[in-house]
Amino acid sequence: MPATLFWNSIDAIWNSEETNQNGPSLYPLKSYQLISVTGPDAEKFMQGQFTCDLKQITPTQSSLGACCNNKGRMIAQFRVINVAPEKYLLRCPEGVADSLNQHLAKFKVFYKCELKVEEDIGVLGLCGDEDVLSQLLGTLPTEANAAEQVKGLSVVRVPGDQPRFELYADTESALQQLPDLISNLCLGEESEWELQDVRAGLGEVYPDTQEEFIPQMQNLQFLDGVSFKKGCYTGQEIVARMQYLGKLKKRMYLMAIDGGHARAGDSLIGEGEKVIGTIVRSADNTLDQQLALAVVDNSHVEAGEPLQLKDQPNSRCHLRELPYHVEQNTNTRPSR
Repeated sequence: MPATLFWNSIDAIWNSEETNQNGPSLYPLKSYQLISVTGPDAEKFMQGQFTCDLKQITPTQSSLGACCNNKGRMIAQFRVINVAPEKYLLRCPEGVADSLNQHLAKFKVFYKCELKVEEDIGVLGLCGDEDVLSQLLGTLPTEANAAEQVKGLSVVRVPGDQPRFELYADTESALQQLPDLISNLCLGEESEWELQDVRAGLGEVYPDTQEEFIPQMQNLQFLDGVSFKKGCYTGQEIVARMQYLGKLKKRMYLMAIDGGHARAGDSLIGEGEKVIGTIVRSADNTLDQQLALAVVDNSHVEAGEPLQLKDQPNSRCHLRELPYHVEQNTNTRPSR
């Protein structure tokens, strides 16, 4: 993956040997890029493009969200945070950032805002003892998706079975804060963070799965990433129709994969080698097992069909429980 100015600038600090191998972990999330949306019309512009309600995004509250095409299929899934007055950041996979930026640029002609793929801002992951992290950073957000601005950094709490935070920093702030953080933290691998995201049931959209899923297929409605009260946005009619008039025939499941290696976009087959699902994201769990999130036809899951990766006959997929409650469609419109 291409190194940004941010990572090139902090490389010397990051590779220092003065770390605490017994402390909480700090992860370099280099596979993400950040798009900034700035200007007086930034909120209004994004409100007409994204599934989440931008009026709820504040310096102390972030959100997952998605940008869809006219057919309600996701071009990108992201986290959006408000880092300064009239300035927001969208965090999405490196391979998706440029295409999302180009897509959004087509719609901002009549809005007073600017879009930019940032090279001077990066995101890191923090995980571990919350008391230790509080001593290093100060007040930390206590609820998932909540945010705090501390020491020139934006800290967002993210779902997980341990205290987890995403830390957003520009190069100047990172150079000031990282030496102290690194000396008190254990440096982890990004693959470990990826595994924690998968365990938390957090999907992503990658280049191989762009415009393939509607938000509900990746459970985004259960992660507060879709608002059904905010009004119109691109693709909203399809998303709302599925929620209230249709039946969701497939959704995202958590699974362990033995004897195979999955990547985003790979197909899953059931009985008769019929394709019934698609891998959303995956991460190594042990030397011979992966954990993965996959969108699978509900009827085949309910029938208990054995699942395996297409063209990997030795693979076997075993469903696991997601860490959040998944409800069936209620077909009930929200009150206004």
